[in-house]
Amino acid sequence: MRNLRLLKRGLVKSLQDPFQEVEEKPPYLERIMQKPEPAIRYAMFFTPRSGSSRLTDICDQSGVLSKPGEIFNWNFMPGIAAHYGARDMATYIDVIARDRNTNGVFGCQQTYMHILAGFRSTGKWRAAVKPTHYFWLYREDIVAQAVSISRMRQTRIGHANSVSQGQQETAERDFTYRQGSILGIIEFIQFMEAGSEAFFRRTSTRPMRLSYERVSDLSADEVVAVLAGGIGIEPSGAAAITERHTKMTGSKASEFTARFRRENQRFIRKIDRARRNMITQLDDMPVSYPRK
Repeated sequence: MRNLRLLKRGLVKSLQDPFQEVEEKPPYLERIMQKPEPAIRYAMFFTPRSGSSRLTDICDQSGVLSKPGEIFNWNFMPGIAAHYGARDMATYIDVIARDRNTNGVFGCQQTYMHILAGFRSTGKWRAAVKPTHYFWLYREDIVAQAVSISRMRQTRIGHANSVSQGQQETAERDFTYRQGSILGIIEFIQFMEAGSEAFFRRTSTRPMRLSYERVSDLSADEVVAVLAGGIGIEPSGAAAITERHTKMTGSKASEFTARFRRENQRFIRKIDRARRNMITQLDDMPVSYPRK
């Protein structure tokens, strides 16, 4: 964990200002700023490979749950800022919240590391974004999650719907078991989980807790109902949803997950103990009641 603390310290010192080369677009920016501010602002915390992309796509299509993309992902921020002509963080947040306002609702997704990169602390992020509701999306099986990340890093393929069947088969063939990498990824995920949990405790916030495994069992319409219930709105006006996300083919991921658990039993027991409360606090689904 010491290496992760050093990573955090190095990260927040090394990142470039995403607004430094943004050119102003006064007419366009002014037009967007005439749109109303959202009354509901929900923030979805997540960890990588936890199903956030599927949820984003479902929300985008629904027409009632905003477009909760990774607007604080440091890789995306310069391009988004340039699109709007936003030259500082306050303007950036304000213009996106207005432009992605769907019937009074604005949503955003972020990992703990996204927040550190952009704001240096969760407190500063909260003061700037002003969320009214929270979701917390993570995986119950952290080993399977780490194996999925390892596969994505090796193959450069994140989603089945973005490649052909032949490309999936090639990726499956080239995917290899790397124990050290999986272990490091698990520790990194736990670092993000611990930072997120600390934020919720410190702010006495009770997010709606979702897991990849439980959300995967829900239809798109059920997902809309769960998320709408979580922010206290009716999903009756949602548009029809087309499911566009499918799981990658192949059996290596499950084989590598089982192998890692078999070969690292003491480590797994430690991880499971540390995450026990997170798992027991997961919300039952589907649900349709408001959370703040």
